[in-house]
Amino acid sequence: MEYLERMATDPGGLLGVIYAEELHWGCAGIALAISAGSLAAAGIASSGTPEQIGKWLPECYGTGDEIKLGAYAVTEAGAGSDVKSLRTTAKLDGDEWVLNGTKVFISNGGIADVTVVVATVDPELGHRGQATFVVPRTRPASRRARRRTRSASAPRTPARS
Repeated sequence: MEYLERMATDPGGLLGVIYAEELHWGCAGIALAISAGSLAAAGIASSGTPEQIGKWLPECYGTGDEIKLGAYAVTEAGAGSDVKSLRTTAKLDGDEWVLNGTKVFISNGGIADVTVVVATVDPELGHRGQATFVVPRTRPASRRARRRTRSASAPRTPARS
């Protein structure tokens, strides 16, 4: 959290550039895995309440010595990242939302502690009828597919408990 606050208040705007350059110099794959949490955090910060932000932002990075990773699920086959064409839906069922759809190219998708998913709540409103949903790794009903391909810069998936 301290890092995010520092980045947001960097008057010269160079802290993020230096951070990215140094991190990618070591290993682009690890750097992308760490940086992907920022997409999830941005999704939470842009549409969450202060309570939601306080609860879920640490799940994207971790706190202290506890490392955590976030993932951002927006891209779909046939739609790409064109949010107005997304087919994943969200329907309220009692007091819980039920998400139905398939996402692809999710950085950290197989290892993330929390995934922020963009889904359509009201198709009549186009992109304004979409919302973001936080899905914790521990959610029993969530289903994750196996990773099929690996880009040249992606690190091998580490064993996680």
